[in-house]
Amino acid sequence: MAQDNNILLLDLLTLLQKYSNSKNRLSQKEIIEILEQHFHYKNVSRKTVKNNLEKLRRYTDNIDAKRTERSFINKETGEKEEFDVYTDYYYQHPFTESELRLVIDGILFSKHMTKTMKTELIDKLEKMMGNHYKKRKNHILADDGIGLDDSQLFENINHLDKAISTMRKVTFTYNRYGVNAVGKISFEPERSKDGQIRKYVMNPYQMVATNGRYYLICNNDRYNNMSYYRIDRISDVIIEPVERKPIKKIDGYEQGLLMQEHMKQHIYLFSGELIRASIRFQKKLLTEFIDWFGKEHITFSNQTEDEITATIQVNYNALRKWALQYGLYFRVIELAQLVDDIKEDIKQMRKNYE
Repeated sequence: MAQDNNILLLDLLTLLQKYSNSKNRLSQKEIIEILEQHFHYKNVSRKTVKNNLEKLRRYTDNIDAKRTERSFINKETGEKEEFDVYTDYYYQHPFTESELRLVIDGILFSKHMTKTMKTELIDKLEKMMGNHYKKRKNHILADDGIGLDDSQLFENINHLDKAISTMRKVTFTYNRYGVNAVGKISFEPERSKDGQIRKYVMNPYQMVATNGRYYLICNNDRYNNMSYYRIDRISDVIIEPVERKPIKKIDGYEQGLLMQEHMKQHIYLFSGELIRASIRFQKKLLTEFIDWFGKEHITFSNQTEDEITATIQVNYNALRKWALQYGLYFRVIELAQLVDDIKEDIKQMRKNYE
């Protein structure tokens, strides 16, 4: 009998997870009907279900119910006694529907996962929410062409995470797309001039997701700056038995890697120097400007009724690319060398269309 009750407890927990939530609560009568229709129980008593539901409610944080106070007159003492009655049971899921949609949208718009990976992750998340959650797997986009399969990508992340945690160097191969003589796309490792597969030996510091991609932030001992590599293009990761270079030995990182500030300064994760640059734009575009560069460490000047100048610290190459993308609305006015480089880029773009 105890074994049967344990099985009933597990089935009730499964039932509540699958068929209820805070907006769709179940009475004892409805629970018994579901047990009979979907769990193949016969003649289960209301008292047995009630007792087991109360065990779940007392010992499981995720089970809740509506509490009603009732009273009766004790015939022996003639005194009024009160007791609680619980009805409308439901399972408190780990996410609200709005929270889960945010998580799933992040997966849907990710560019570093294949369609198979997205489908499997979303399926696992949706199963946590029960039958009342509106499934969104039909919204999954087609594969966007990342080179690695799911297992390789997860293996990369695991290896790199371990290397970062243990402060070890890593060796890996970096892959790029190519097209052969018959127009077929291939995904192959980079090679040196003599045809040998190129091996990268790096000091790994952080993994970051930005612009829909996963990147490794790292350093090559031959240089004194940061490098960035797409994790979905990395393969053959080996954790070396050699301690990585301390990040404080890299120029500009004496205080360590301050991620929020770093990401605002390196909006496209390009290597290169940090500079002070000034950008002139209409004040109505301030919200868009802050979306890219944040609110910290910005100096404003030369404000008129319509325009304003913002001075920021930013990666030179990143701002050069950003200026081409948003050149219709923002104008870089300093540094002079950066302005000249942007002008040359614009001239080249024009030639491309002549």
